Amino acid sequence: MNKMISWARKRIAFIITGILAAGAFLIAHLYFKGSILQDRDSWIFWIASMSALFITAYRRDALSENSDKKFFSQNMEREWKKMLYLIGGLTIFYFLIRYMNYPISPWNENGYYDDAAWDVYYMRRYVQSALPQVQVVMYDDFVLGNVRELLFGWYLLPFFQILGYNALILNFACAVLGYIAVIFTALTARRLFKSYDLALLAGMLLTLNPYHFAHTYMGERYAMAPTLMIISIYFITCCATQEKSAAKAGLAGVFTALCAGSGKTGKQYVYGIIAAAVLYILFNLKRLKIKSVHEIKEKFSLPAWFLGGFLIGFTPFLAFIAAFPNVYDSREGELIKNFFKNFSNGGFSLLLSNMQNFLAAVFTSKGDGKQYMAGYPLISPWHSGLVFAGMTAAFIRKRYDIFIMCLLPAASLVIVPFYDYRLYISTPVWILAVVYTVDVILKINADRSKYIRITAIGVILVMITAGAATGFRDMVKVTSNPRSQYLNRRNDVGAMRMIQDAIIGINPPSAKMKRDEFKRKDISRPLLKNYLIAPESAFGVAALYLMDFPKENVSYLASKTWYNAEPPEAIIEYTINNLEKFTDYSKDLRVIIQQGEKISDVLSAVESAEHYGQAGKYSEELDGVNNLIYILDIPKENVEAFNTAVINVLRNNQ
Repeated sequence: MNKMISWARKRIAFIITGILAAGAFLIAHLYFKGSILQDRDSWIFWIASMSALFITAYRRDALSENSDKKFFSQNMEREWKKMLYLIGGLTIFYFLIRYMNYPISPWNENGYYDDAAWDVYYMRRYVQSALPQVQVVMYDDFVLGNVRELLFGWYLLPFFQILGYNALILNFACAVLGYIAVIFTALTARRLFKSYDLALLAGMLLTLNPYHFAHTYMGERYAMAPTLMIISIYFITCCATQEKSAAKAGLAGVFTALCAGSGKTGKQYVYGIIAAAVLYILFNLKRLKIKSVHEIKEKFSLPAWFLGGFLIGFTPFLAFIAAFPNVYDSREGELIKNFFKNFSNGGFSLLLSNMQNFLAAVFTSKGDGKQYMAGYPLISPWHSGLVFAGMTAAFIRKRYDIFIMCLLPAASLVIVPFYDYRLYISTPVWILAVVYTVDVILKINADRSKYIRITAIGVILVMITAGAATGFRDMVKVTSNPRSQYLNRRNDVGAMRMIQDAIIGINPPSAKMKRDEFKRKDISRPLLKNYLIAPESAFGVAALYLMDFPKENVSYLASKTWYNAEPPEAIIEYTINNLEKFTDYSKDLRVIIQQGEKISDVLSAVESAEHYGQAGKYSEELDGVNNLIYILDIPKENVEAFNTAVINVLRNNQ
């Protein structure tokens, strides 16, 4: 009778979970299709469905005779002390390394990647400004007409709201994201190898990995994928080792879904899970033979919980895909289509060229496509052999997920263009592969192969130490020069801070960081003047710093896209068009130009007409870079004549 009541409760719990997930899907889908104007409720159903799944799975674990109810099966007090020492030690070590040379590091408060500015911009536009509406994926028609994943924005939001909207907090939030990856890599190693020493080694190796170090601070949403992937792998490892936990299988599925939904690179993990499942089936056909109903429950229960967790975790993305079936994978589909088109023309020479570029980028300091690791290998030559050996060990021990994720992102780069952020998701599993090799060496039978074991341990110790030492050396070299990363241009961030001040009316304008520079609270609305702004090279940075100013008062003088992608004549034509459209002569005009080579013709034209107003130049050094802006204030009675004069000069320069 009790069993029947328990089964009835389970069925009711499953039905409730399904209804909640269906509600989340339906509301989100109606919103994406335009049938409803706002979606304030789908996230409530989504969170509730995941919570219901976890509660149901936890109750199943509590009632199951096969469930390991303890987190550790040995002396709990001693194990928890070891765990605290592990996490505490890694925490201190991680943040000491992360913030070494911080005042002169490329990742201090004065610089960040332009695409990171876009992610903050979209956090403010689609996350914060949309509240109480909550979405985790949107169609981005502002710049490239692409899918915009918003989980990174939801991650950033509490940091900004509590600590302030500025570059320092952006970099700190990214550091915390990298820290979580380090901790879960260590915890996964603890589960895999049943050793706190190897767990500590895994955490320290990832901390000292320059690739992980640099791309954590890149500040893009792609940095979420490795962290969410390793959390998922941790829960899979829990189920594959000591525990047969439905709750942890469900959590693994949820984090797999979140990994896929965090950015384009996260989808690779889903493909990796599918490939790992196929390998498991192929190499375990005999074990999968079913002889009774009980065996079905025994062998397929945890995969079913994983799949349920994934489907529920991926619900809002499924709703988006159903509404826009040709959009979600459009970017990847276009890249793959281009590859096969070029392959039909170039043959195997194209494949060979892509392979050579990939190998050069990963294993040497050369190679194109390095956005944040220019001049450094992505895998230390000392560790590369250990990674391959560890991949083999993972395969032999049936950890196909780790084996596949070591290879799959790399294999995809032979097809799509190589950029190092596409490969970043592999860093935690590469570290686990290195530790796999160590574990294999340590388990060599000492009695039968004493000298072989001692020699192997000595060799591997040298290789690990040398790889970690060279990684640390590279990190010291990078962090000792604020301009060592070319994508962290100080004159973009500094100049936009000065331009912000110039619009608000602060004199002299400053390139120093403000507490809420991403969300200025001292903007007067409406502005008493009109402003024409010309950043020299910033694209995302300019969009972020100008987004709170009234669009009717603040507009671009020159092109608002990357100048290095446009010829000088295109910039001139864009400026002429903007000046011709500018017909508001009821207010004074302030023209603000960031001085630089790309818009020197525009600056010269404005300077030729500065007799219509009052000009000033301001400069401030930031991390060894001189930020220069030119300001021209024109009274309203002279604005029309100024416009005409500048247009004539620009046309003569065409």
